[in-house]
Amino acid sequence: MKKLFAILIACLLVLMSGCSKGAKEAEKAKIGVVVPDLNNSFCIAMDQGVTRAAKEKGYEVFEYVTEMNPENDVASVEQLANNNVKAYYGLHMVTESVGDRLKNEYPDIGCFSQVNFDGAAQVLNDDFTVVAQQFTESLDAFLAENNITEAEICGLWLGSAQIEGTTENIQYQAIMDGINEHYANTGIKYVQSEYPADSEAVANTIETLLLAHPNATVFFCHNNDYAISAANTIMAAKTDTSSYFIFSTETDDETMRQIADPNLPWRVRYRHRGDRLPDRPAVRQLDRERQDGSRASDP
Repeated sequence: MKKLFAILIACLLVLMSGCSKGAKEAEKAKIGVVVPDLNNSFCIAMDQGVTRAAKEKGYEVFEYVTEMNPENDVASVEQLANNNVKAYYGLHMVTESVGDRLKNEYPDIGCFSQVNFDGAAQVLNDDFTVVAQQFTESLDAFLAENNITEAEICGLWLGSAQIEGTTENIQYQAIMDGINEHYANTGIKYVQSEYPADSEAVANTIETLLLAHPNATVFFCHNNDYAISAANTIMAAKTDTSSYFIFSTETDDETMRQIADPNLPWRVRYRHRGDRLPDRPAVRQLDRERQDGSRASDP
């Protein structure tokens, strides 16, 4: 993750130097962060990482939380302009409207985004199909290792994944397409998507899914909080979790602690392209981590 923030800040500084009209203005300009929800672990990590890295470079940071409100999302651009932000990292929900404002009203503000939209100045090449690829590769290895030929997959997604055009919805569509294509005409079936309100609601959701789908042993989790709650709930409900498989799209210390424990159902987490061993399937990466304990350099 540190490498990601270094790249991100470098791009923001390039954007700022290109957008600012002079040295004095550049010195006063701020770097911005726009996120939808600071109760989400990924948003928190990005907000804190950008803020820390920007301050290390001597830049003041302006942060704006849209609270999952599309109107706030569009208004964020004006708020950035009013606070002399010349470059910012944005996790936007309504990218088309935001892009229009950036192009037509605030062309001197550079947006660094993880989703390619018309109006973004720089895009982190984070192909969401790679998430599906890592998920299916790691699940295939797990199933083969345990001689499992039939299983059902359930997904736990952020609520915004249901809203067309949001970053989370774009992720959802790309990942679902990858999963369904990979497991077409096999004994592995994706059976249900759920959108828990928060990590606390995940426990009830998992309990319901386990009853409704007795063969559901694979859970794709949109964030760490969901994965932690899912793992804990499955551990409490099942005496044997050896056939259960949980995949998370994020990483933090608790992620690595649970993944490193072979007795827990949380098996794999997504690795960004900048992570170590980017071209190996996640299960083989995990095996190496367990063997050599090399987690200190992990994001």
